[in-house]
Amino acid sequence: MHDAQHVICNCHHSGALKKMAYLQNDNNVWDEEKSDLYKKAFKCKFMHDFYKLSQLRCNLEKDNLLPGA
Repeated sequence: MHDAQHVICNCHHSGALKKMAYLQNDNNVWDEEKSDLYKKAFKCKFMHDFYKLSQLRCNLEKDNLLPGA
């Protein structure tokens, strides 16, 4: 199991950040405000709960279960 920070970096660079923002919207519509919030959260090294959420999103991404490009 990779450490949380490593997982987040991989997800960020693979475009999962945008997919995560899509996933938070019922209509799968891009949300700029939420996008900014996610970007800020990625920069915070002490948001351990967000790390856990990111790991879940990463696993979904690996299985191609996330919407978006």
